[in-house]
Amino acid sequence: MTEKGSVDERLSEKSLNTNSPIIIGGEKYHGEKKHNFRNGFGVYVYPNKFFRYEGEWRDGKKHGHGRLVMGDGGYYEGEFSSGEMSGSGVRYWAHSGHKYSGQFVGGEMEGAGCIVYRDGSSYEGTFSNNKREGSGVLRTAEGVYEGQFHDNRRHGDGVLSYHNGDVFTGYWVRDRRQGHGRMQYASGAMYEGQWRNDMRNGEGYFEDVSGVIYEGLWRNNLPTCQPTRIAVTSGEVSMVQGEPFNLEVEVLTQDGEKVTQVSGMKLRARALYKHLKPPADFKESLLEVITEIDDNPVKTPFFDAVSYPLTEFSELTKEVERVLAQESSDDADQSQEKVALNDSAVNDLEVSTDLPTTTVESQNPEPLSPGKASKSEEWVPPPPSDVTISAGCGNFHGLVLPAAPLSYRPHLIEHFLETKKRDRQPPPPQPKKRNEVELTEEEKRSKAILERCSKRGQFVIEVSDVTEPPFERRLQSVHVLVTVNKPNTSTHKLKQTKR
Repeated sequence: MTEKGSVDERLSEKSLNTNSPIIIGGEKYHGEKKHNFRNGFGVYVYPNKFFRYEGEWRDGKKHGHGRLVMGDGGYYEGEFSSGEMSGSGVRYWAHSGHKYSGQFVGGEMEGAGCIVYRDGSSYEGTFSNNKREGSGVLRTAEGVYEGQFHDNRRHGDGVLSYHNGDVFTGYWVRDRRQGHGRMQYASGAMYEGQWRNDMRNGEGYFEDVSGVIYEGLWRNNLPTCQPTRIAVTSGEVSMVQGEPFNLEVEVLTQDGEKVTQVSGMKLRARALYKHLKPPADFKESLLEVITEIDDNPVKTPFFDAVSYPLTEFSELTKEVERVLAQESSDDADQSQEKVALNDSAVNDLEVSTDLPTTTVESQNPEPLSPGKASKSEEWVPPPPSDVTISAGCGNFHGLVLPAAPLSYRPHLIEHFLETKKRDRQPPPPQPKKRNEVELTEEEKRSKAILERCSKRGQFVIEVSDVTEPPFERRLQSVHVLVTVNKPNTSTHKLKQTKR
C-alpha cells in the first residue's frame, strides 16, 4: 500500500462520472472521465486480461500514482508519466522472484535503486537500461562487493569482502579479477600483484602466515618457480671427532634450479645412527626400554637409523665451561675443608692431650651445597636452531655430534656384540697408573670437549621442511652421510686453542 491508499478506498471516496463501467472492444474501464478520456482515478482491465491497472489517469494515459498488476502475480506500483513507468516505484517479477525498488525511466530501471534476487542476494546502487551500471554494493553468497559496475557485471575498481574473511582490493573486468590487485587472506597471508582470468597471473609478491615470502612470476594461481625438493650442496661430511661442521642447503625446482624467489622457509636438522636389532640373548634394563621404545627406525639411502643427539658447538662449549668452572669450585671447596679440618685437629691437640687423636681422614666431608650439579649428572644437549631460507639458501653452522646418553640402545647393543666377539674374554690388565701430569687450561678444555663428543663412526643428518603451514607442499626430507674420524691429538689441541 502507498500513501495514496488502496483502489477500493479511492473508489469509495470518489464520485465517479458514470454509474457503470465503459466497455469498448473488450477493454473495461471503471473510473473517472473527462472529455471522453480517462481522467482522474480509475481501474482499467486490458483486453487480454493479463494486465490490470488501477490508479491515476490523465488524457487517457496512466499518469501519476498507480498499480499495474500482471496475471502471473507480478506487479509495478509507483509513479507513471504519459503511460510509462517513470519516477519512483516498486517492481516485482513473479517468474524470477526479483524485486526492485527505485527509479524508473520509460519503463526501465534507471538511476538509483535496490534489487533483491530470489536467492537472497541484493544490489544497491545505480542502474541503466535495466542493468547494474556505475557504482554500487552487491551482496551475494560469496561476499560483499563494493565498487564499479558495467553491463550488469563487476567492472573497474572494487573491493570484495568474502564471507570467509578474505578481502580483495583491485581491478575487475567482466566479473573477474584482472590487472593489479591485493588479496588479504583470512589466515594472515597476503598477495599483491597481477591477476588474469580471476587467478594470480604475472608478477606478484606473496607473504604467507608462516613467514615464507615468494616474489616472482605466477601462472594460474601457482608460483612458476615452485620449490619441490631440498638439496645439501655441501655434500657428504668427513669430520674429526670433537670438531664442528657446517651444512649448506638449498631449495630447488623439479629441474634442479635454485628457487631464489623464496625466503622464509624453515628447515630442521637432526642426527641419526645405525639401527641395530638386539640379539635374542641381549638384556636391557626397564629404563633403557622406556627411553628407546618410541624411537622407530627411519629409512635412509645409507641404512635404517634411529635418532641421535645433535646440537650446536656453542652449546657444547658452554656446557664444558660450566663443568670446568664447577670442578674448579669443588676443588677449591675441598682444599678449604682440608685446611679447616687440619687446623681444628691441631687446636684440639693443643687444648687437651687427654682427648683421642683425630685424623683428617676420619672426618666426614660436608655434602655438596644445593644447586651444585653432580659430576654424574647427564647433560641433555639442546637441538640446533632451525634454519630460515633466504633467496633459496640456508646454512646450518657449527653443528656437533655430542656423546650419546649412557642408556643409548644402539651403543649398548654394539658393546654387547663386541664383548661376544671376544668370546667373553676378560679385559686385558690395565696398565699401572702413572702420576698425572698437570694439564693446562686449554688442554683441560680440549679433553672435556672430546669426552662429551660422539664416538667415531658413521652418522646420518636428516634435513626436513618444518615450515608451518607448508608453502604449497611439504618438501621431502633429505639425508647426508657424516663420518666421524679419530682426531690428531696435536692438531686438535691447536684448533681448540685457536677457538
